[in-house]
Amino acid sequence: MLGRDKVRTKFLMRGQGIPTADFQVVYSKDDIKPVASWPLFVKPAATDASLGIDQKSVVTSKDTLQAKVAELNDRYGVPVILETYLPGTEFNVGVVEIPQRTCLPIAEMVYTPQQGVSWPIVSYASKWVTGSPEDLAMQPRCPAQISEELSAQLQEIALKAFTLAGCQDVARVDIRLDEQGQPQVLEVNPNPDLGPQAGLARMLKVYGLAYDAFINQLVTNHL
Repeated sequence: MLGRDKVRTKFLMRGQGIPTADFQVVYSKDDIKPVASWPLFVKPAATDASLGIDQKSVVTSKDTLQAKVAELNDRYGVPVILETYLPGTEFNVGVVEIPQRTCLPIAEMVYTPQQGVSWPIVSYASKWVTGSPEDLAMQPRCPAQISEELSAQLQEIALKAFTLAGCQDVARVDIRLDEQGQPQVLEVNPNPDLGPQAGLARMLKVYGLAYDAFINQLVTNHL
C-alpha cells in the first residue's frame, strides 16, 4: 500500500535521508507553485506500471505543464507529482529475500535515439509496447557497466528504501542520476513483474539463481 502512495513514500525517504528528486504535489493546474527551473517530470501519484507516463511527461514550459497536469487529473483523478527532471542514467535494483535480504545485479537503462523519442525516460510504451520507438530507445543492460563504487552506492540506497517502505520477499528500486551524477530514488516498486521473461528474472539469471528455485524460495519463506 505504501509503495502505491508515491507522495508518502517520497516524504518518508526525505525524512530518512534517502536521496530523491525535489518535488511538489498538486491536485489541479491551479495548485502549481512557481517553477525554479525546467524541465520537470510530471507523473500520477498513485498508479503503477508507468501508467500516465509518456514523452509529454517531461515539460519545459508553464503551458505544457498545466496541460499535462490537467490530463492526468482528468484521466486518473489522483494527485500529481512534479519532480525535478534528472538527466542521468536510470538503474533498476532488485532486492530479494532468499531468505537473506540481497541485492541482485543492477540493470541500467541504455538510451538509443529513436525518431519521435526526445527524452530518455522509461514510459508506459517502453515497458509494455514491444517494438515501439520508446521500447527500442530504452533497453536494459544487466549487469550494468558501472564502477564498483557506484554499484555499492546504488545497492546501499536500494536496501534502505526497501526497508523503509516495509517491503517483503521482493521489490525493485528505480534510481536515476542527477546532473551531478548523484543517485536519486524515483520509486520503490513492491510489486515488480515476476514473469519469467521480465527484468527481475534477468537479474536472477545474472546472479546465478534459477527462476523456479527463486519462486519456490518465495513460497518457502512463508511456510
